[in-house]
Amino acid sequence: MPTLTRCFTALLLSLAVACAGTETGNPSAARPSGSSSDLDSSPEAATPGAATFAFEGRLGYVLRPSALVALRAPSATSEWVVRQAWFNFGDLTFEATGQCSPSQAANPPLASAPAAGPVELAASNLRSPLYLRAGEACGLRLALSRFESLPPGAPPELLGASLLIVAEYKGTPLLYRAEGGELRVLSPNGFLVNVIRRDYLLAWDLERLLGDAPLAGSQLVSIDEAVAPALFLHPDRNGNGLLDADEAATPLGQGAR
Repeated sequence: MPTLTRCFTALLLSLAVACAGTETGNPSAARPSGSSSDLDSSPEAATPGAATFAFEGRLGYVLRPSALVALRAPSATSEWVVRQAWFNFGDLTFEATGQCSPSQAANPPLASAPAAGPVELAASNLRSPLYLRAGEACGLRLALSRFESLPPGAPPELLGASLLIVAEYKGTPLLYRAEGGELRVLSPNGFLVNVIRRDYLLAWDLERLLGDAPLAGSQLVSIDEAVAPALFLHPDRNGNGLLDADEAATPLGQGAR
């Protein structure tokens, strides 16, 4: 019996050593932490903002014409025609209720959209991903960057500007230019952000933006003071990226100087 016991013990030890050798000798059994495969498959690498925000929506940037201001081609009632509208959009954040005071500005945002960059909005609307978490918002911050180079088809006056409108007033060519940086939109009553309310529109009211009739002889008009009050945040209830009549009638907030 002692001999049998010793043989059985030796057999168990040999099996343990063999298993341990197989595991350490198998190159596919372990992968260094931080390898390219790990980084490529991580949620943070695949979806920007996924680590901070709970769900994704869409943010649209649009222009709102009127009876007096037409886009691209004149109408029977228009006095202005906007031919081009150049913007250079930076980062955007929604501020949670309580963040709209300067003392709370450093708190984490409720939503974030990456910089959309240069765009000509008279030609087509723009839509950008918007990363959100549920809560109540009191407003937003939008950065406008100055153009350091000219996109194809843009006039030279765009250099150094953050916004340039190429327009005509009763047939007279005009340029409306702004150089401002960050814009604020405030919502006095606040608005809810959740998985149902995840799509929004930023709309510039062109009649407010262009203002009164230009002075005789002026062809380059500064509109820095008009940019913020002409900006409105609207819900995009059907998610189509267009400012429909019911959405235009229910703005969530307006730009503040």
